[in-house]
Amino acid sequence: MARRVLIVSVSAGAGHIRSAQAVTEALGAAHKDVTVKNVDCMDYVLWPFRHIYVGTYLTMVNHAPSMWGRMYRRTSDESPRNLIPRFCRWAEAFHCRKLGRLIREFAPDEIFCNHPLPLHYVCRLKRRGLVRARVSVSITDYCLHSLWTHPDVDLYFASSPEVAHLIGRKGAAPDRIRMTGIPLVPPFAGPATAEDRSRLRTEMMLSDGRPTVLCSAGGFGVGHIYQTIRAVILAASRAGGADVLVVAGRNQKLRARIQAIPAAEGVRLTVFGFVNNMHDLMAASDVMITKPGGLTASEGMARSLPMIVLDPIPGQEEANASYLQESGVAWRAHDLGSLDYKLGRLVSSTEDRSAMRRACERTGRPRAAFEVAKVLAGS
Repeated sequence: MARRVLIVSVSAGAGHIRSAQAVTEALGAAHKDVTVKNVDCMDYVLWPFRHIYVGTYLTMVNHAPSMWGRMYRRTSDESPRNLIPRFCRWAEAFHCRKLGRLIREFAPDEIFCNHPLPLHYVCRLKRRGLVRARVSVSITDYCLHSLWTHPDVDLYFASSPEVAHLIGRKGAAPDRIRMTGIPLVPPFAGPATAEDRSRLRTEMMLSDGRPTVLCSAGGFGVGHIYQTIRAVILAASRAGGADVLVVAGRNQKLRARIQAIPAAEGVRLTVFGFVNNMHDLMAASDVMITKPGGLTASEGMARSLPMIVLDPIPGQEEANASYLQESGVAWRAHDLGSLDYKLGRLVSSTEDRSAMRRACERTGRPRAAFEVAKVLAGS
């Protein structure tokens, strides 16, 4: 009988959905005998809970990040006096009952989660004897919030060696921890060779002998993006010129506003909307300006792409930024003046970029999705 794998994610930000899709595609490519069902947990909760859960998160990270930082720290506090995590677990159990019905109907051998919400609900069912499947979780940031762990998790897929160590300190046995990295879609799995980079730059009509700066703009927010991209253009111009590629996502107003930024000497600006070839844009670029989300940073490392990170969300992105700096794959810009200096230096220095590319090659885990898929398939 074919092995059945249920993948459960949460559409609170794009990273979790992209990571779940990566494991789904890896299973489909390498283990065709496995039956896979990939679902968004938010499709199986009551609509008021979905609105509050996703809407509150997005509102806080976009408009009140310091409030999100406090919430992040409070929910990670495991002291008995802290009632917030206990209340969250009760609310999740009440609102996620449709997910329980799906699990009974699909009868999976493996339940793979990449978000704490479905993880804790599934573990609750497992503790009550209502789930017999092996339960696993993939941590999608380079830090460990306490909600990522549960005594009834059978297997952890750690994002980094430090996260694997922290999971062990929480009480998980070594044989329950796999250091795989964060799963990325298959186009990131193969290395981008010098020939690939040259071909892509030719196809994209990028300038020879001039660096290319890629800006992943969707996460910065409309109010800040104009000043950020303007600072990128001016820094590139002062450093001798560059091609600047900006990915604005599905926000057409944001795209139009960026396109209206005045030109600068030696800089050619190209603005994209939503793209499905981010792996090619990264391979063709020399530097990426981005927020330190776990998935985007992992994609950058998989493409050996030096990064400058800015505007981290307090909590997980602050920790991600620290990890990237410690690993030597990114520099952090604390403000636009810092961005101006660091981008100018990276655009001008092939030596610095080469050192960061080597650090990416040491640190990145481009085949993480296939490693996770192999375990879920029972191979």
